[in-house]
Amino acid sequence: MSLTARASLALISLSLLDACSSSSAADGTAVQADCGAIELRPALIVVEGAGGVTIACDATFTQLVPTDAGATTQNPLSAWLCTPMTPMNGCPPTTDGGTSPCAYLLNRIAPSPGRVEVSQPGYASTIVDGVFTGVGGCVPPTDASTAVVELSPSDAGRSDAGAD
Repeated sequence: MSLTARASLALISLSLLDACSSSSAADGTAVQADCGAIELRPALIVVEGAGGVTIACDATFTQLVPTDAGATTQNPLSAWLCTPMTPMNGCPPTTDGGTSPCAYLLNRIAPSPGRVEVSQPGYASTIVDGVFTGVGGCVPPTDASTAVVELSPSDAGRSDAGAD
């Protein structure tokens, strides 16, 4: 490891130690105990069918990042589907009857806030602006973004029942 890389790691370590160290108020009581971690809070995107139509939970997410040359780079994002069987922090509560909406958690949106394209087979893609992850732990907490997206059937996803 180069000297520059070691110095950068040392600065990061010191920054984390400063952010996570204990402090005390004027009366000597502790204000923040050592916590040792910075928590990333994933963004939440709920995908629904237009007009309240129930759809299968099969969405994919791509971050659209503008380049200096004016083009757009597409970065596929990992998404976790919230289900009653796998509850996670950040997932909305289940609705009546225990069913869950198509709610997804997305982490590591960078740059943040970002533009995210939501796609699903048979539906027109939709772009959501201002998607960002939140933080907590040793830093002042910031909530992640939340968005509800309605997908409309694409022309390719429609069938013409009257055609012979």
